[in-house]
Amino acid sequence: MAGSSTHGIEWAMFGLIDTSTGKLITGTDKGLSENGLYQTGKNVEGTTAVNIQNLEAAGTAQYADNKLMRVTKPAQSPTADFTFLDMDWEVLNKLLGYGTTSTSADGGYSLATDKPHLAWIAASTDYKGNTVYEAFANCTAIDPTHSHQTDDASEQDVSATLNTTAYSPIGDNFKNAQGKSMPYRKWNSNAKNFDYDKMLAEVFPGYVKPTSTGTASTTSH
Repeated sequence: MAGSSTHGIEWAMFGLIDTSTGKLITGTDKGLSENGLYQTGKNVEGTTAVNIQNLEAAGTAQYADNKLMRVTKPAQSPTADFTFLDMDWEVLNKLLGYGTTSTSADGGYSLATDKPHLAWIAASTDYKGNTVYEAFANCTAIDPTHSHQTDDASEQDVSATLNTTAYSPIGDNFKNAQGKSMPYRKWNSNAKNFDYDKMLAEVFPGYVKPTSTGTASTTSH
């Protein structure tokens, strides 16, 4: 039996996508890894919070003849804010669009003119022990604020953050019952017809199921 209430965060997974096709970008040069995916939870890198907002908005009531006749239906325009215990330097900069050049003498990173597009999926646990997955098929990310404090008797940590805004999918994924592609999708591992690898292929078009133990750890359930 599948539940709806959840607790905790099992992991979050990210991938850069091609802005023309919506397909996952693979390879360590332009992508986040050889298979294109980066999953938190390795070493001391992990996700501490995912705040998904604006999944739905209340419509505007419209009256006529002294009666409520209809309510407008705002488009789904979700955002999601991530907080990390830590995240790989190269990965976070690629997700945000910060980069450097091979001729750069100082090794610094500056924000690109155009934002990269990415997809993500995050996993939590329902109270029946199943995994609940939530995802954006196409979004951009910002890192709006850095606030540093001096260490005193306590260490003053500043966590890495990533704030994402969803767009309609570039491809034909994330379709609803009416055949329209939507920006947000969710799954429960105990729901009818659930398939983990097909889910990842839906979030990251072009995803290929790992065949070796070495790559399987990148996409653990």
